[in-house]
Amino acid sequence: MVVPIAFIVISVLAIIVLMAVGQKISGDLKTVGVVICFIIGGLAIRQLYQGIIQREALYEQHKACRDRIEELNKAIETYNKDSIELMEKLDNKNLKKLSKKKLLKTNFFQDGDKKEFECTYSSKGNLNEGGEIECSVHGTYSNIKLEIIKHDN
Repeated sequence: MVVPIAFIVISVLAIIVLMAVGQKISGDLKTVGVVICFIIGGLAIRQLYQGIIQREALYEQHKACRDRIEELNKAIETYNKDSIELMEKLDNKNLKKLSKKKLLKTNFFQDGDKKEFECTYSSKGNLNEGGEIECSVHGTYSNIKLEIIKHDN
């Protein structure tokens, strides 16, 4: 975000300088200066646009990760209601249990090139005593929600 703003500031300053000393500069040199300003301005707009696109992609990743954590929380809650043994942590063994009982819609076991997401999930603390599920990429549910709220505001 800093780079596009710097480009815009430089472009504006260059235009101001060209306008201030415009009478003293020959026509060809003035044209070259204006073209350079437009090129710098175009680059600034391109950088700004790419920054917005990247921010939106990250926002969508956060929302998808939040949804997967919500799915895991609901699956664990359902598992604990229906089972004598309570699930206290999330690991591959327990993910397989949830999957085997058909409590998950998402495939959390992905193969190499077929990966839909880079996230892996585990628990932080005992899930029955205030622990929470954590993503290896985006962090805890509360952190992800904060990032989504920041974007929405």
